Amino acid sequence: MLANPVRLVGAVLVLLACCAAVAAAQSGFRVAHELARTTATHAEVTGTVLNETRAEALNVSVTVEAIGPGGKVVARGITFVAGRLPAGASAPFVAKVPVTSGVTGYRAAVTSFRFVPTGGESP
Repeated sequence: MLANPVRLVGAVLVLLACCAAVAAAQSGFRVAHELARTTATHAEVTGTVLNETRAEALNVSVTVEAIGPGGKVVARGITFVAGRLPAGASAPFVAKVPVTSGVTGYRAAVTSFRFVPTGGESP
């Protein structure tokens, strides 16, 4: 019998959040970003994507999310970064995110890409 089911549920949620963060980090990219400027309609977030793998990446895109109170995503912008990003190379990006009230920060992640198969692998 469980002494406190609320603690168990809380522990499971923390574990799932940690696993999600690790899964996102395993994509093989490092993303650095900053808020460059804000207009009446959008925030402009600039950054760089570094391909930390030994494989070339194709059709790389980044999603930038505006984070509000409690860590909730309140707006999102998606931008194309590069058609070809060789192993070890980096590429700049600029993403526009709609302006919304209560934004406490932004996060950016590579959300779309595909790796070119390297020689010696079977199909």
